[in-house]
Parts: sequence; structure tokens; C-alpha cells
Amino acid sequence: MGLFRRSMSNSSRSRTSINDSASDAQTPKTSSESDYNMEISTSLATIKQAPKAPILSLPIELVQQITLYLDNASAASFCLSSRFICYAVGINHLSKYIDTSKSRFEKRRTIEAVVERAFPGHWFCAWCDKFHMWRARDGPRVTEKEKRRDCAEFNSYLHDGNDYMLYYHHIRLAINRKLWGPEHGIPLEALSYTHSSMAKVFKTPVPTKLQCEARIVHGHFLLHSSWAVTLPAWSTSNKNLLRHIWPALPHILAGHRDSENGHTGLMAAIDNVVRRGWKYAFTQMCSTCATDWTVTCHQFPHVTGGQARLVIQTWRDLGGGRNPFETGWRAHGVPTQGHGYATTDVLRLTQLQAGDIRRSFESVDGEDGKSDTRARSASRSRIYRSFMRTKSEKEAQRRDEDAQLGESSIVPE
Repeated sequence: MGLFRRSMSNSSRSRTSINDSASDAQTPKTSSESDYNMEISTSLATIKQAPKAPILSLPIELVQQITLYLDNASAASFCLSSRFICYAVGINHLSKYIDTSKSRFEKRRTIEAVVERAFPGHWFCAWCDKFHMWRARDGPRVTEKEKRRDCAEFNSYLHDGNDYMLYYHHIRLAINRKLWGPEHGIPLEALSYTHSSMAKVFKTPVPTKLQCEARIVHGHFLLHSSWAVTLPAWSTSNKNLLRHIWPALPHILAGHRDSENGHTGLMAAIDNVVRRGWKYAFTQMCSTCATDWTVTCHQFPHVTGGQARLVIQTWRDLGGGRNPFETGWRAHGVPTQGHGYATTDVLRLTQLQAGDIRRSFESVDGEDGKSDTRARSASRSRIYRSFMRTKSEKEAQRRDEDAQLGESSIVPE
């Protein structure tokens, strides 16, 4: 039996070695595969297991006892902190806390504060009253790959007419990331956008460029859009210029929910700046959606005719992203099909002044929300006030000197 076993082991070992050699002969390893395996092993060696929370090592009875000393809100959040805690405590505290809400609006706020934060891979939709899943690669530029939902259309959106569709849930996810951490939403870089194209003005192709940048300031989502077009000099004096330029303006720049005529005063400003050479010294504001905007035009004369560069900028406050029904968000976007236009009064509700949104946007630097310490040019009103104050001080000093000279020139008798 011993010999039989040895022979079997030897034969099996020989067969294994033969099979291994055959497999090695069939699939030889290249240097790239070896390097790849080495990189994988090196990266795995650097991965450290996350330290176990001390509370997870406590007995279940002690964890349950801790829960009894927590208030309703803390107990509801505590039961969703981990799978072990949920099994140990149950979800009765969560159900009780949600059921104590006096209205559906308060119930939504409770769900957002407790449940949505506990499940980073989902966001709570107030329109559907349920959670929707999101992916890390989601954003305004990949909406064709996202699952189409009716709530996305009903919540309204901003678009550029091409590949950029900024929906409400994009804003919500960006603010969730700012409030709770990277795993809860998409970064602001995913909302940035630059697009160059050719438009036709008087049947002449002209280059255009659209740029969008988002920032979060004091819990509000601010969107800056800039659109530039280079026009032939001969077209700037045509009285029908606005009729040809206006259709080329992207909705995310000039449109809002109230009407298709764009921001208040924007049409007249474009015509006055381009055709009449006016200059708007200060930032203007739309009285409907409370959007700051500016219009500038720079002439570049040349012997061949020259060009004019028209630049339109807008600064929108799209709200806090907590509720798709808030006026700060509903004032923007496009009207839903079959629902007509929606008149809003954001200016009265927010008490904003022209230039407030622009100053808020420029007061912070990027996603961190830090103050921008870079030197910025002073406003014209500030320069004017400083000049007048200096001038008045010099005049007062001159009067004092004249008075002193007059007194010194008097010779006593």
C-alpha cells in the first residue's frame, strides 16, 4: 500500500508538473504582464484595513443601553451608522422619529437630514418622495447616459442647446458633497463647461465660446456663465442685429422660466452697447429671476474692416438645492411642456441688490469656499467716492492755508 501511495503521489506530481509546464509553454508571461503583477502586488501592500470603530467591539446590550440616553434625532441617526448598529438597535427609533413629523414638508426634511446622509449612493427626490441612485460619473455632460425620469423634467433645468443639461439633482449632489463629504455627491469640476462653436449672423459664420463655472457660497449654488462672439464690424451698425444675435444666445446664459424674452433689460442692453456704443458701468440685475448680468463690446478696427467682440456674462443664484419647489430655483430653467410660464418674485423675497450675486461669486476661490485674496480692481463708484473725498480734503486744506496766509498778511497798526 505504501508503494502504491508513493507511486500515485509520484505520478500525480509528475502529471502536475507536466501540465504546469504545458500551460507555461502555452501562455508564456511577458515582461509587461510581470510588471503589471508587480504593480498590483505593490498597490495591495499599501492598502491598509480601516480601523474598527471602538463602539463596534462593545456588547450588543451595552450598545442598546447607549441608545436609550440619546435624543430622538441622534438615536435615528445612530441606528443607521453601521450594519452592526442597525442589527443591534433596530430601526424603531428611526420610524418613530419620522412619524412624529407634523407635515409632509417636515417629514421630507427629516428624511433628508437622517436617511439621505446615511446612504451616500442615493439622493432624496421631493417630487417623487423616494430615493434615486446616482453614479460618480454623473453630471450635466453625460445626461444622455442617465436614466430618464419625469421628475428631472418637472424640476426644470438649464441647457446650452448642445451637450450641457444642468438638472436640479446635479445641484443637490454638489451641495451634498460640500456638506457631507466626497462620497455624497459630484465635484464642482464636473459642472464646469467650455464649448466653442460657429453661429450665423447675417448668414456669416462667426465664432462663439461659452464657459460655465460653479461655486458654492454660504450654502448657495452660484453659476457663472460667459458667452463671447466675434462680429464683423459692418454688422454692428445694422438695426436688425439683435434679431440675428438673440437666437444664438444659449438658454443657460440669457433664459429663465418666466418667458422666452430673457433677462430684464438684456435685449435693450445688447442693442445699445453694440449699435450705439453705450457702456454700462455697473452690474445689472434681472427683476424676474434675480440674475446679475453685464454686456461689454470691444472694437478692433482694421484696414480690412475690423471686428467687434461682444461678451455677455451672467451670475445666477440657483438656491440651496434642498427643495426643487423653492422660488430661488424655480425662477430659472425652462417652462415644463403644457404648464406655461411661471411668474416669480425672487427680488422681493430675497431682497437682493444688483451685483450682490456677482460679488458673492468673486469673493470665494473655488470649491473650498476660501476668500479670494487676489487683487481685484475697485469698482467705479468706489474710485469716484475716493476721488471726491481726496478732492474735498485738498480743497479744505487749501482754504485753511489761504486763511492762514490772509491772517499773516494783516499788519497791525
